Amino acid sequence: MGKGIINIDDLTVEQDVPVYSIYTRIRTLQYTTMLQMFSDIMDDYNASLMKYHDKCLLLLQQQRSLLRRQVTSEELDYMLDAQQTSLFVDNILEDSKIARQQLSDITSRHNDVLKLEKSLMEVRDMFTEIAFLIEKQGEQINNIEFFANKTTDNIDGGCVQLRKSEQRSHSYRKV
Repeated sequence: MGKGIINIDDLTVEQDVPVYSIYTRIRTLQYTTMLQMFSDIMDDYNASLMKYHDKCLLLLQQQRSLLRRQVTSEELDYMLDAQQTSLFVDNILEDSKIARQQLSDITSRHNDVLKLEKSLMEVRDMFTEIAFLIEKQGEQINNIEFFANKTTDNIDGGCVQLRKSEQRSHSYRKV
């Protein structure tokens, strides 16, 4: 392959010859035609590349205006050269990181609230138990007080009976 291709220098040398063959003219015509077609294709490619570059630049500028983020033209050019054509991705990743942190904080707070609720339930149970014990002891104190009063009455009654017996015993002795 490529054995029949003549270098450009060879074509120019042969053109200087006053009489050159038809094969040389055909080769020269094919070469110039292919060179012209290649040039046209490269021009179209460059135009398409510039349109794509302008479209990406416009897209980045629209994203910048949507995000209300200040990005200089040098940064835009750098982003285009580095093929970082999306400002939204950075914000999504940053928002995702912030959301994860907030979720972690909320989960931690929720766990703290659950622990606090459990502690409050324990305190409530303790107060209920203390109230029950106080009520039970109140009944015992009332019983003790009742029996103490009864004992006092019995002692007073016993004292009265002892005085009466003493008086009777003195009266029996006198007689």
